[in-house]
This record gives sequence, structure tokens and C-alpha cells, in this order.
Amino acid sequence: MSDELNFDPEADRLTEPVKAWIGVQISVSNRPNTGYVFADKPLRGPVVMKVTPDGPAHKAGIKVGDMIVQVDHSPVTSPDAFNQSLQNRPIGEVVIIGISREDHILQLKVQIARDPDHQRLLDEASP
Repeated sequence: MSDELNFDPEADRLTEPVKAWIGVQISVSNRPNTGYVFADKPLRGPVVMKVTPDGPAHKAGIKVGDMIVQVDHSPVTSPDAFNQSLQNRPIGEVVIIGISREDHILQLKVQIARDPDHQRLLDEASP
């Protein structure tokens, strides 16, 4: 075993790529949106459970209870699919989030931001 290999998990964690963030917490939806259909099926998607005040989603008009059904016009049917659709986006990019609210489909422009928790860790690590 080589002594040249130094592993510092704290330093490695702080150099992870910055996570894209819009400021929502979502959950699996058990309710189809029967008011709208896509390919002869009711729309499905994760439901917004929490919106961070003054975060990108809040500024765009996303509200608790909205069902997310699209990101940049591509269907989103689960929290994992939603997170994957955002994870490699650059900070500052604007995405169009399609939401179902009551009996309406809205297309809202949301600007990707830096995850504030990740930024806080970077700030704490700075000398």
C-alpha cells in the first residue's frame, strides 16, 4: 500500500460539482390530473410540497400543490426524473417547468441557481 495516497473526504466533498437548485421539495403524486391527457393518459408528475421563499421556483410562481409535468417540454413523471432533468444544468440557465395547477397547465421560466447548502459549505471551507 502506498503512502502517497492521501484521502481527505471533507476536501473531496467540497470539490463536488455545484448542484443545480430551484428551491422546491417534491413528492410522488398518487393523483392523476384527469383534466389533461398526454398520449391518451392522464398527466402524472411529482407534487410540490415546499417552495423556498425567494428561491428561483418561488420567483417563477411555482406554488405548493403544483404538479410538475414537464421540464423543457419533456414529460416528467417522478421525483427522480425531475431531479435528473435538472442535475447537469449550468447555474444561470433558464428552464421551462410545466406545471398542472387546478385545471390549468402553466409553463413557467425558472432560472437554475447554486444550491445554497453547497455554497455554505464552500464558504465555510474558505480561509
